[in-house]
Amino acid sequence: MDFLEQQVETSKVAQVCGVTPNVLHGYLKRGLIVGHSDTGVVTGGGKRGVRKQFSIFNVMEVAIARELIDAGVGGGDPVAAFKAALHFAHGGSGGSGWIGDAKPLTVHRLPGLPFPPSYGLTILAVGNGNARTFALPAEGITAFAFHARLRHALQTSAFTIIDATSVFQRISTRLGFEPGQVLREAYGRNN
Repeated sequence: MDFLEQQVETSKVAQVCGVTPNVLHGYLKRGLIVGHSDTGVVTGGGKRGVRKQFSIFNVMEVAIARELIDAGVGGGDPVAAFKAALHFAHGGSGGSGWIGDAKPLTVHRLPGLPFPPSYGLTILAVGNGNARTFALPAEGITAFAFHARLRHALQTSAFTIIDATSVFQRISTRLGFEPGQVLREAYGRNN
């Protein structure tokens, strides 16, 4: 089955994202997870024997938010972390960018996935109420240039960054998928 078409039960979401089921239910009750409604992408539940099913986009949303919370975003209040996670999990190329010196003609990222591996590491930067996803090439950028570009994109000199590629790899592996294969299927064999 295609990774992007996965439906994951509540207990598995909690397990792969590293939260307790009670914490996950708390996020749902607070309306932090996008799609938690009768017509949203979190389905089921509410009746005995009918379990909630989360789309892979919601799984990634929770995983990214958890990573941001652990990094201190929101100072203990998960609202800011979920707002930033929404950008990664449910958005694609919008608000994304390229950090390296040689900018490709197009920078394309699918919702809930990192950039194609050929683009380098995918990072999510959060600061000043903004979130941006960037492709960071393995070579060709100094720490100063990296900081300057993030500072400009987020319009602040203070920000938090997480390695969204590693989060994706961890979650896809825990769900029984090989991360490289998922990305090859999503982006094509040449990426």
